[in-house]
Amino acid sequence: MVPATASAAPALRLVSATSGGGRPASFWRFEGAPAPGAGKTPILAVAGLGLDGRVFSRLGALARDRDLVLANLPNDLPASSTMTGFGREALAILDAAGHAGRPAILMGSSFGAMAALAAANAAPDRAAGLVLIGGAASWSWVPFRLRAASRLHPWIPRGAYPGFFANVMLPPGGRMAPEVRADLRAQMLHRTKPFLGASIGAMRSFDGLAGPRAFAGPALLLHGERDAVLPARGGRFLADALPGATFVEFPGAGHLPHVSQPARVVEAIEGFLARESL
Repeated sequence: MVPATASAAPALRLVSATSGGGRPASFWRFEGAPAPGAGKTPILAVAGLGLDGRVFSRLGALARDRDLVLANLPNDLPASSTMTGFGREALAILDAAGHAGRPAILMGSSFGAMAALAAANAAPDRAAGLVLIGGAASWSWVPFRLRAASRLHPWIPRGAYPGFFANVMLPPGGRMAPEVRADLRAQMLHRTKPFLGASIGAMRSFDGLAGPRAFAGPALLLHGERDAVLPARGGRFLADALPGATFVEFPGAGHLPHVSQPARVVEAIEGFLARESL
């Protein structure tokens, strides 16, 4: 069991289960949250590139009246994975968590926001709503520095790759607290070169606004004003393209406002869920 880092937040419990397809499924769940089938509409959360469900640990206040399933996508995904494939993997974890066939609020951060959007379009009956944090419609919104670094992927040895990736995504300096940086780095070091390569490949080929859009439900887009990974203008562009979407920008926040400003993020999400009766 891992304690959540926000004050008064419930502890996290790691759960291992089996999906309907027989694959292992792993996710984090807040202690004391309503059991599957009880409470309000559950939330399925998909982390950003290289991270896992623990990155949402500061949002435990949302678990007062609903189950939060903080997905850990498996490392053993094929190199040819698409964003829709990642979205379906996340839905399989939701099923394994006891919510088989039920709609949920699909929440994602960064890469996870793309996967949540892809899942909503692939299986709109499973998406009661969307909460996209630091997301964008496509790879074209990623700054040149990160796109250039991704081109080095084939030449970096497997053993060194997680450390290289963590250094690119969490460069020295900045205003991030040392304990937060250490927590995020530990999550990234758990990931493998094949998983990260598949994730980057899926991002490169994804365009959430191309082709038919099956999801037409409510959406909330949250973005940090100082996001240097997927700039806020990309989130605003996506919000403008989704009918009825709400866009909220957090002054002073970077790419992970749910880490740096969790109380404000919880307030925004709770307001959205109340307005939409979810």
